[in-house]
Amino acid sequence: MLTLLISLQEIHPIVGKEFNTKGQLNYTMMVFFSIPNCSKCEKLQLAMQNVCENLTHVVDCYSINCQDPNNDNLCQKQNITEYPTLKLYNHNENKKSKVYRGIPTTKNLFSWAAQHHRKPFIQIESNSSARELISGNAQKANILFVFSPNEKPSVLNYKIAKKYKDKLNVVVHVGYSRDAYYRYKGVDLVDYMEKEGLQIIMVKQGKYVKYQGDNNEAEIEKWIGRQI
Repeated sequence: MLTLLISLQEIHPIVGKEFNTKGQLNYTMMVFFSIPNCSKCEKLQLAMQNVCENLTHVVDCYSINCQDPNNDNLCQKQNITEYPTLKLYNHNENKKSKVYRGIPTTKNLFSWAAQHHRKPFIQIESNSSARELISGNAQKANILFVFSPNEKPSVLNYKIAKKYKDKLNVVVHVGYSRDAYYRYKGVDLVDYMEKEGLQIIMVKQGKYVKYQGDNNEAEIEKWIGRQI
């Protein structure tokens, strides 16, 4: 299950013309279709607000007022026939959506969102996956490997992957330890790896560059910016 990421996130009201733009920018977004003065809408919106506050950098949250004339076409195209309707959209899935049909509680909605959201990075667990990625991308986009001792992807993993998605293939290995290190024997990448701790390694056209600074988010982002 996804780790709770405690950080305030609002549900941003948008109008129809913004919908396509938001879909291009975000890997996963939840959109709340509702009308004013609707008691059922208020109950589900409260649960959604709680979920969004705990999924910052994972899911982006928006609301659409279907009584606003600017949203008539969008609500029709999205087949909104009852209120409230909550949909989840994943980037590059041709605007296909998943509709929430469960009980409007924070716990149920969180489990649903965590199950269906799309990670903006590749998550690997074996050296064969790493070897395939490196060989297959030798002349393509840079690859950023993040080896993390955390058992689940961190906020930083999501932020980096979403910010640089057009310039990098971000690969995350979670639960990294001494045992995991030995699984990478036979891959050139291992020469730049240590047996413990957070490590960030960039592969640029077959060349390896390792981040050597502190585990500071701002410094890591500056380093990535210089590499690309």
